[in-house]
Amino acid sequence: RNTMAGWSAAGLFPFNPERVLRGMPKQLVELSCPTTEVAESPSHEEAPLTPVTPVTVDALTSLHNRIKQDGCASDKASKQRLQRCVEKLASAAKISFAKQSPLQDHNRLLYKINSEAKVRRSTRSLVIGRAKVMSYEHLEEARMAHAAIDKAAVDKATRKRGRKRKLSTQDAEEEAVEVVSQQAGSSVPKVKMARRKSNFQ
Repeated sequence: RNTMAGWSAAGLFPFNPERVLRGMPKQLVELSCPTTEVAESPSHEEAPLTPVTPVTVDALTSLHNRIKQDGCASDKASKQRLQRCVEKLASAAKISFAKQSPLQDHNRLLYKINSEAKVRRSTRSLVIGRAKVMSYEHLEEARMAHAAIDKAAVDKATRKRGRKRKLSTQDAEEEAVEVVSQQAGSSVPKVKMARRKSNFQ
């Protein structure tokens, strides 16, 4: 009931605009008659137009050309236009750098992730042993045993790669004497063998 009374007082229900206008206060100020004099619009030279901040390459090129044109002129309006164009060019550069920096950060992050993946793929997986319940001491023992095996494999590989040492003449003669003594058996006395060895030395 109160709501309906409020709507009817405001002229909303039923819709009655005249009732709304009746409640509004009237203006006491008299309106002045419009004069026939027309204000002169400011010339292009007095208020130069502010260029829009370039977003595309074409807009940036046109702004650059306008800066070149205004740079050659020496009047005041051209200097103002030049100043505004330079400000717009600077703001366009700031916007461009602001857009590029997140992309560069994202590229750096992707490069770092890719590098980590390369290292992970290149490293050989280390299998310590078969699946069983192991304590820390067992893990350390298995790691030490695995390290010893790896070291032995590396030592073996380095021995294979190296050149064989040439035997000196003394070593060759000693080996020949040993071969002869083994073939002859007990026919060559041990005293003679010892003498021969001492002579070679």
